[in-house]
Amino acid sequence: MLNKKRNIQSVVLLEPTFGHDKKHAFGGHNEFEPLGLEYITAVLHSKGYKVNILMQMSEARDELVQKIISYNPDVVCFSVLTYNFNESIQIARKLKHIDEKIIVVFGGYHPSTDTENVVKNNNVDFVVIGEGETTVMELFDAIENSRNYESISGIAFLKNSQYFKTTKRIRIKNIDTLPFPLRNENTLKDCKIYGLMYPPPSKQVNVAVIACSRGCPFNCEFCCSNALWGKGVTYRSPHNIIKEIRAVQEGFNTNAFFFTDLTFNSSKRWVKDFCYEILNSGLNFRWYCMCTILGLDAELIRLMSQAGCRKIGFGIETLDDELSNEIKSFKRPLIEKMNEIYDLCFENEIFTKAYLMIGFPNETYNKLLEYKNKINEMRVDEIKISFYTPFPGTRAFEKYKHKLAYNDFSYFDTLNHLVIKNNSITEDEYKIIRKEIIRNFYNSELYVARIKERLTRNPALIESYDEFFNFLKLKINLYEGIINSFAFS
Repeated sequence: MLNKKRNIQSVVLLEPTFGHDKKHAFGGHNEFEPLGLEYITAVLHSKGYKVNILMQMSEARDELVQKIISYNPDVVCFSVLTYNFNESIQIARKLKHIDEKIIVVFGGYHPSTDTENVVKNNNVDFVVIGEGETTVMELFDAIENSRNYESISGIAFLKNSQYFKTTKRIRIKNIDTLPFPLRNENTLKDCKIYGLMYPPPSKQVNVAVIACSRGCPFNCEFCCSNALWGKGVTYRSPHNIIKEIRAVQEGFNTNAFFFTDLTFNSSKRWVKDFCYEILNSGLNFRWYCMCTILGLDAELIRLMSQAGCRKIGFGIETLDDELSNEIKSFKRPLIEKMNEIYDLCFENEIFTKAYLMIGFPNETYNKLLEYKNKINEMRVDEIKISFYTPFPGTRAFEKYKHKLAYNDFSYFDTLNHLVIKNNSITEDEYKIIRKEIIRNFYNSELYVARIKERLTRNPALIESYDEFFNFLKLKINLYEGIINSFAFS
């Protein structure tokens, strides 16, 4: 633990990714700004700190370390997920080796859920648990004025070489009081919403991420949201969000936004108010959000479309009803009900995406064959299939930590590695099966018929489909003919 008073002049905020967010043909990652770090930057900047944000994309570790050192930082704060924890530790170790006076702070999902193991690493001085804006400000004040760290809620550190965790930080009740994230065009210019979207990626300009709320009303066994945000949802006012969107459009000419809320429609009343606020604002933009099937109906979907929504993602996870009841904290609707919602979205020019999982420990090859057929029954526009991954801090981790195939957190990437051992299906076999499920879905007669109908309704979506299938690197036999038939409509 630091005991001497320190003057903080230069701060680096770091998001190590080491290429994890490269586009993946069978799942894929959008490219978004580091919103959490931009919030921290905004509060630090308001107090006069000099802050630089770095995202490790293609840089090798040593190259990144030298870039960090070039800013002569007093503090380096890491945004840490489980998959990049080991990389973050390696970077912190190199920084400490070059300059042991650099103060290293870890925050984010992984440090908030596996706090003791993170703190016990000698290269980490402090862990910030949960929401970071207020905590970081109090921590910096304590460092600069040699105050007692034990009085700061929401941190952990080593005290006399022993793990010490302070009292829990109370959530920010009014998140309208936070300054808007401090963005820069150099970051936004590379940000895209990939997959099916209108406008398509090639026509998107400086895509920005907006957090309308924090937290989730549910508590599914595989999700670590509650560990970071706590239980329940806190909302921003629609008026405050519109002010941020207006500022982003004026500053960066942004034409598409991703609302990063875990369950955008957890309050139907709030969604309605927000959509009316958009319609009354005079702003013109398109947006993508994550919803639950529960709470959506024809009226709300129509209103969302009128307000510019062009894509909704749904966390379906599994089509096995028994398994769904086991891993989710609410009863998932049947496929018939899901299809009713997908059809309403289709009618209102909203693309739909289903987030699905395979890789459960008791899964069999026959179960996966059933899964393939069930997926083809879904009238959804896009699917993403990840491997079920038990992150530290979740009930799933406690349930399956004795069955892990990997002890190295770098493999907890959800797309490339099967983390839980399966006695009947190997990781390579799973990848082959996943590829076949996806090919089969996009080649199905139902899916191709929906493309034809959609392009008949709106030929302007040709580019969206063209870029989507180039992105997937999949070609459907009828697809090129469909595109050609509408190319000069």
